[in-house]
Amino acid sequence: MTPQPAQVQTQPYSAAPQLNNPMRIDSGGQPPPGQNLLRPDAYTPQQAQPQPQNPPLLGTPTQPGAAAPNVQVLPGPPQEMPDTAIAAKVGTEAILIGDVRAMTFDFIQQKKLDIPADQLKDFVAMAERPLLKQLVEMKLIYNDAMHNIPAEGLKKVQGNINDAFDKEQLSRLMKSNNVATKQELDAKLRERGSSLDYERRSFFEKMMYSGWMQEKIKKDPEVPLADILGNYEQNAKSYEFPAKARFEELMVAFNRYPDKATAWAAIAEMGNRVMMQGANFADVAKEKSNGPTAASGGVYDWTTQGSLSAKEVDAQVFGLPLNRLSEIIASDRGFHIVRVLERKEGGRTSFADAQAEIKKKLKDEIRDKDFKKYLDELRMKTPVWTIYDDKPGGLDGLPQPRTESNF
Repeated sequence: MTPQPAQVQTQPYSAAPQLNNPMRIDSGGQPPPGQNLLRPDAYTPQQAQPQPQNPPLLGTPTQPGAAAPNVQVLPGPPQEMPDTAIAAKVGTEAILIGDVRAMTFDFIQQKKLDIPADQLKDFVAMAERPLLKQLVEMKLIYNDAMHNIPAEGLKKVQGNINDAFDKEQLSRLMKSNNVATKQELDAKLRERGSSLDYERRSFFEKMMYSGWMQEKIKKDPEVPLADILGNYEQNAKSYEFPAKARFEELMVAFNRYPDKATAWAAIAEMGNRVMMQGANFADVAKEKSNGPTAASGGVYDWTTQGSLSAKEVDAQVFGLPLNRLSEIIASDRGFHIVRVLERKEGGRTSFADAQAEIKKKLKDEIRDKDFKKYLDELRMKTPVWTIYDDKPGGLDGLPQPRTESNF
């Protein structure tokens, strides 16, 4: 049976329930004939989202390798590898394990991650693969810049970047490491696998990378209005939003009473205290209600239409006039009285309101596509080797499995 239309209570609640076959509430009882009760298992558990991996700065996947089924493959390289070991080669240039670990500690510092000391080694090992991928991609683009910028212009660029490091980056590093001299800074950096020379070189390569990216990839590509409108229409459902409401509830649970007649009398008494005697709804809920929000006065904060497990209650909440008491509502768990405080009707975000977001998304897609094409071209010209080439998943690693929530 479908839930009944919302009905406002205009007369005092009758303490005598209209039940053809009042039943004792126990584990072996059956609902009375015709009673519109909700299945308790109507809630469908949500799927957990895939665990996010540390995203690459920019890049494209490589062809994953085959892995033996049901075999857990650790994502990091052997932790005993020395800093001087080669982690990757991009053309003739090497990326050392020490470079990757230095970038890892920079990442930890920039993100202000508080990692327990006994977990740091494992974190570093797990972070090395995605960060090595970033370094490989940055090195490809850096090399392209170094080979294509004229020598005279390159010398000027190098001077400008080195000046910027001395004027801005150096003071920031000294302040963040709480040191007063370059020698102290270098010693502090070496304690965590970096060095002043590494920081200067890393800063130079990052500036070259970002500057060359601006030359090769359009920062603000054109997006025709027709494409924006077409995307909106194609994804119209994603711009729909359901109605929401805030409401109060009085509730008696069948498992708290010996039979339905007694439960009905209890909910009717609560409703009449509010309706006839002017009692405060929240006070009655705190004192007498068995509902899940009784302790907070029976109030439900903004609730999406269709999300309530008791569909009979849902129908009343999204059908009643505001600030009016409902009739007594029967569900499979008990009797309810609700009063709606606020409600926002459902609808769809207009094209005018969604246009800016869609335009930004399409621009990002164009830039990603252009970057992928550019990176593929560089890979065709430059040989790349990494320590992960013969491992399952390659440099990208194995995809994270999807799991279902236990709730």
